[in-house]
Amino acid sequence: MADPRQSLGRRAEEAAAAFLVRAGLVVVERNVRFPLGELDLVCRDGGAWVFVEVKCRQARWGDTPAAAVEWRKRRRLVRLAQHYL
Repeated sequence: MADPRQSLGRRAEEAAAAFLVRAGLVVVERNVRFPLGELDLVCRDGGAWVFVEVKCRQARWGDTPAAAVEWRKRRRLVRLAQHYL
C-alpha cells in the first residue's frame, strides 16, 4: 500500500500543475532530481523560467505560502534552479 503522504504529495503536485496551466504557464518537467535535491515543477511563463516548490499543508490564519519554505530551502532551490539552467 502506498504511503498516504506520498499520495497526498502527488495530488498536491497535480493540483499545482493544473492551477499553473490554467494561469497560462507551461509545465516543462516534474520532479527533476539532482544530487542536491529536487525541483517539483519546472515551468515556462513566456520567456521566463518558473521553478515551483509544492507544499501541501493546512491553512492557518496569518500564514503565507512563503512561510512554509525556510531560508535554507529557498537557498537550495535557487541553487537547483541555477544548476538546471
